[in-house]
Amino acid sequence: MRFTRSIWMAACLGVATLMGVQASQAKPTDPVEILEGQAPPPIQLDDTLGKKVDLKALQGRIVIITFWATWCGPCMNELPILATIQNKVGPDRLQVVAVNWKEYNSKPARVKYRALFDALEAAGVQLAFDGNNSVSTSYGIDAIPHMFILAKDGRVVHNHEGYSQENLPAMVNELNVLLAQR
Repeated sequence: MRFTRSIWMAACLGVATLMGVQASQAKPTDPVEILEGQAPPPIQLDDTLGKKVDLKALQGRIVIITFWATWCGPCMNELPILATIQNKVGPDRLQVVAVNWKEYNSKPARVKYRALFDALEAAGVQLAFDGNNSVSTSYGIDAIPHMFILAKDGRVVHNHEGYSQENLPAMVNELNVLLAQR
């Protein structure tokens, strides 16, 4: 009896694992790929101050769009750096748009979000909440942090998945090159 039950449990685990792999590989829609040189999809969201996020209105500036969440450690490291960069460069030349991804309305998330909001709002970072993941889906986001850097003409020029301290000098160099362009 014990042996049979062990085999049955192993079989169930095997089937469940197989089903989980198949479910995780199934995509409801074709993956979206935003290529460098393309205009990104619009962001149909209001920011936390009730203002529409309008990428067309931001043309003429470098725009950094980053997808993040309070439960993402690398995101929480990246956002203050982006806020510092925006603060040093100035919002007339560079705008950070931080789109919150798959955040759940829990008390710990709200506490972290509020603390971060206060710091980022002071730096002029535009924060938006993608509650139904429509924007994230249109950008093909399946992991965070994920950052798109737009040139002054509104086209995507750099696409960064993930975050690493080691990659900061290269990103700063990309921004400096864009800032030097007229």
